[in-house]
Amino acid sequence: MRCIIDRGSFVAAARELGVSRSALSETIRRLEDFVGVQLLNRTTRSVSPTPAGERLAARFGVAFEEIGAALSEAGAMSGEIAGPVRVHAQRLGYELFLKPLLPDFVRRFPRISVEVQDR
Repeated sequence: MRCIIDRGSFVAAARELGVSRSALSETIRRLEDFVGVQLLNRTTRSVSPTPAGERLAARFGVAFEEIGAALSEAGAMSGEIAGPVRVHAQRLGYELFLKPLLPDFVRRFPRISVEVQDR
């Protein structure tokens, strides 16, 4: 969702994430149905977050920063961050929030193997 907000369009966000615009749009629709509130305002020319959408995107961003910090802290105790990390996530959460962060994470922590299992 952060990518859609930052790019201002589903087309640009889908291109960056490597998914189709329709798949991304459907994922957001399902997320909105799940939380019971509209997260993005859509017009034919732009996309912007609703207050609920902006807050949700910000909270997820903080959560991912905390995960990264916790891993860094744990790794510092042994001198090097290494080993397997298994993440159980629903496909929606993975596609929207985790998948965009994984390339940077893997570059930052090359000795960590990440296994994602969807529910």
